Amino acid sequence: SPVAYMLGPLTSIDVVDEFTVRFNFSEPYAPLWAPLTGAYLAPYDPTVLDKEGLNFGEKPSAAGPYMFKERTRGSSLTYVKNPNYSTILPYVKNQGPPKFESITVRIIPDEQTRVLELEKGNIHIVTSLPPQDVKRLESSKDINVIRQPENGIWYLGFNNQKAPFTDKAVRSAIAMAIDRRPMVEVGMEGLAQPIYGPLPPTIPGYSAEIDKLAEQTYPYDVNKAKQTLTAAGYTAGTDGMMAKDGKPLAAKLWITNEPVQQRLAQMIQSQLKQIGFGVTIEVLEDAAIRAGTPEGKHEMILWTYGWTDPDILNSLFKTGNSTRLHFSTPALDQLLTAGRQTVDETKRMAIYADAQKYLIAQEPWVPLFVRQNALGIRKEITGVHVHKILGGLVLQDLGW
Repeated sequence: SPVAYMLGPLTSIDVVDEFTVRFNFSEPYAPLWAPLTGAYLAPYDPTVLDKEGLNFGEKPSAAGPYMFKERTRGSSLTYVKNPNYSTILPYVKNQGPPKFESITVRIIPDEQTRVLELEKGNIHIVTSLPPQDVKRLESSKDINVIRQPENGIWYLGFNNQKAPFTDKAVRSAIAMAIDRRPMVEVGMEGLAQPIYGPLPPTIPGYSAEIDKLAEQTYPYDVNKAKQTLTAAGYTAGTDGMMAKDGKPLAAKLWITNEPVQQRLAQMIQSQLKQIGFGVTIEVLEDAAIRAGTPEGKHEMILWTYGWTDPDILNSLFKTGNSTRLHFSTPALDQLLTAGRQTVDETKRMAIYADAQKYLIAQEPWVPLFVRQNALGIRKEITGVHVHKILGGLVLQDLGW
């Protein structure tokens, strides 16, 4: 399985009885609950899995209130209710089969088309509204808007194995040249909150004190950023751009073709130009970025992560795992390993506090903001919940 790593040092699983399984590990593994409570390790129907094999994705079968019916590739997915479903989830009222006979999920890549279809009533729920339309839709008499902070952050990432990002002074100067305020207010249309530390408020281990420490360590200060570069041996040319040993201080920034990313990239380009750092924006397909960053082909990326456990830092920075940022050290490895193996929650959070402080001191990236995902729901639809931890839709109480 491509997500087998989420089970860490798992050695075997024993079936104890009809409703109990035992997971056996070679060492303590505290982050287990994150993949178990998410969708990544949801139970599949073994009879269908055995029958379909690698074709299981075309005829999936799992435990849930709705059952897969059909897929029109690139257009839609249709699910029908599971008449035998029951649940003991404490946050839903309906603990039996869902009320709706079927649900159709339409795939609409263009964001303005999604909004138009919602306003016309041709679709009832949009799971991600464009930031520029949220305030207008919040005043609509036909649509409810739910804002939900994402379980992660957007960040400006460096390839720390490539110059000039091997120089901590350059990373520090960039961090002090970034002004998050216009990114949040203009680029995200207010649908975000600034973040300075490695973790967002939605992930355990976040600390307002640590976030404040990061902000104080790298305050928005263009003059101080310039001074930092000058002290590191960079000099400004007649055009105001910095250089050292005849090499211009510049890098390419990889982004996707998402309009929000393009707006943010232009802001980053403008802000870094103020300290003499040149940014060339390169727009790539999402798949190309995912394939190119592990090979270290990039210099900078505008990227995001999402997860429900501070063990995300292990995926981002542990030696062998740091495929986006290419930053790891023995000291950080030791902290991240201890965080995985410490089951006592208080002691575990203290370890992640130390890991975050270490990252703030090294600044291998620049955390930017926590995005708020905005869902649009037609007012004739009732009973839609957004899971407070996972962020996904819970449709068990869905009504009309």
